[in-house]
Amino acid sequence: MKTYSLLRSSSIFIYCLLVFLVLFGGVMLYQGYARAGMPPAVALLVFAVLVWIAYFYLKIPTSITLRDDRVLEFKSPINTTPVPVADLISIKAVPLKWGFIKITYTGGAVRLLCQITGLYELLSTIKAENPRVEITGC
Repeated sequence: MKTYSLLRSSSIFIYCLLVFLVLFGGVMLYQGYARAGMPPAVALLVFAVLVWIAYFYLKIPTSITLRDDRVLEFKSPINTTPVPVADLISIKAVPLKWGFIKITYTGGAVRLLCQITGLYELLSTIKAENPRVEITGC
């Protein structure tokens, strides 16, 4: 079993930025709704966008564990997604989202930041175990 993790500096940057965005957005939402008379529909829309952004970033895996039974576990602050290496279809860089990698597997996809320690070692291990997986742009 081997674990690959997101760089600590990247984690700190992403989560500090997320906390700042949510707090700043919350304060601006409060100011707009309570003091300036923002319509409730607009306030609800802004709140929904803030929640969606927070969910998107909290769903990004902070570590990947390659278990002995050849299952990858993508661990994020919200959930853990187990994916057998044999079920992987492709690993691609996401166009127009620099720094993100999309891992597509049978039944879904996982997006992660490319600042994972040992990423190229993991990619070569995956390619050796599943030659059918398509790796592009990484």
